[in-house]
Amino acid sequence: MNLSSRQTSYLALALTGSAAFNLLAVGLFVGNLMHGTPEKRAVSKPFEHFVESLPDQAQPVVRKAFADHRDEVQRKMRGLQQARRNVGTALANKPYDPALLQENLAKLRDANNDIQATLHETFADAIQDLPPDVRDEVADDWKRRPNPTDLGN
Repeated sequence: MNLSSRQTSYLALALTGSAAFNLLAVGLFVGNLMHGTPEKRAVSKPFEHFVESLPDQAQPVVRKAFADHRDEVQRKMRGLQQARRNVGTALANKPYDPALLQENLAKLRDANNDIQATLHETFADAIQDLPPDVRDEVADDWKRRPNPTDLGN
């Protein structure tokens, strides 16, 4: 196939436009990544929804407790994310190795349990500092939740 100089110019223009669009998309993606840590993006929205569902007097106490444990939670969140990636790698392993997948799924469960235990302990520590009437309000809220472990509802 022979291209005329006009077709070559159009092709060059189209390729340049495509490259510019791709650079814009990559820039937006990188900007989004730099806006916050993966842990913050993954946790902050459900966490904020959960905190906002608490009585007003409990909110600053719970926020402070979690802020005090931020480094630990982020470290464990990174471990959880790595465990998820390892499961993906095991699934893609050629040849498929069911034992490797089971091993990585067990590590994912352990990482999930580890971060969940930290979140629960932090919450329990925060709640103990609340006045009994506020703690009762929190208890009533948890009794009404269809799934008390679902912090997003």
